[in-house]
Amino acid sequence: MPDPSLKAFNEALDRWCTWLQMNNGRSKATVTKYRCFLERYAAWVTEPPKDPKLAPEDTVDPMRPTLADLELFAGLYSHSLKLTPRARRPLVSALRGFFAWASSTQPGVANAAAALVQPRAGRPLPKAMQLHHAEKLLMTPDISTWLGVRDSCILMLFMGCGFRLSGLRSLNESALVWHTDDKRREALAIRVVEKGNRERLQPVPREAAMLLRAYLGHEEMRAIPRTLPDGDRVLFVTQNNNSVSPADYYGEARRISATYIQQMVKERCAEAGVPVDVAHPHALRHLFGAELAEDDVSQVTHQTLMGHASADSTEIYAHIAARKLRREVDRANPLAKMKGPLLDSLRSLDRAVKA
Repeated sequence: MPDPSLKAFNEALDRWCTWLQMNNGRSKATVTKYRCFLERYAAWVTEPPKDPKLAPEDTVDPMRPTLADLELFAGLYSHSLKLTPRARRPLVSALRGFFAWASSTQPGVANAAAALVQPRAGRPLPKAMQLHHAEKLLMTPDISTWLGVRDSCILMLFMGCGFRLSGLRSLNESALVWHTDDKRREALAIRVVEKGNRERLQPVPREAAMLLRAYLGHEEMRAIPRTLPDGDRVLFVTQNNNSVSPADYYGEARRISATYIQQMVKERCAEAGVPVDVAHPHALRHLFGAELAEDDVSQVTHQTLMGHASADSTEIYAHIAARKLRREVDRANPLAKMKGPLLDSLRSLDRAVKA
């Protein structure tokens, strides 16, 4: 027979997660992470570990914990699961948020987590890929193939725009804003939605925009059914997906997965001799941020281009001219500083078009 206290907790957890996303504006990823932590907490209460040092002493109902037991769960027990102090911070936030909500909506529930203290954790410095490694990485895809053009586009958008993985893979074709820059040349900006559901319009370096045109116009691309129910089209698509029936392999099912992109970057980094500790998409985002800082891009522009959360930068962003962002990206983005056969060819083509 199901534990009634666990059933009540799970029902409350469902309501809180819905409230957190719909009323409090938290992202789906954050809500999912918090849910996982709280489900782990409930399992710890209802099925305590055999080691008495790691088991709750006074809590039998997950809706009515003691502060001491919450401290044990968030501290020693989580440490035994190899969670670092920094990894335990969102766990504590989940406990504090849930019980603050439950105490105000559930009769007889006290906010035992109100005094729960966040573990001290230093903020690690981001580690960026070096320019010479990024140059070698861009030379690994074979751009005579559709797959190589697609992978090159993905790598260039990480490097030249600083996109997060979640934002890049969720792009649809409607996010591409083609326009004319202040030199009357075709230019591209991408409307991206990332962490915290924040949206920004990101200027794209000319090299990346040109290759994206080639990707979209590739004959293999035209044959891929990537149209969504609203008429939009998935931007970055897969070539094979054995987990999907051929009859269902269209539209959203064609969207490239985060796991695939991570693996692609890892494999191409290995081919290029890039160090393992920066062989991931976020190191390319850090490259973009590092190069902006190296070229003394203003703090406000830097925050805007990186999509960092800040009330001040959000307010100022609406008043910054897109042409200024375009000039800053064209001047300081890492693609403009690299050399290689692909980039040289794109620049030669660009000069020929301008002539």
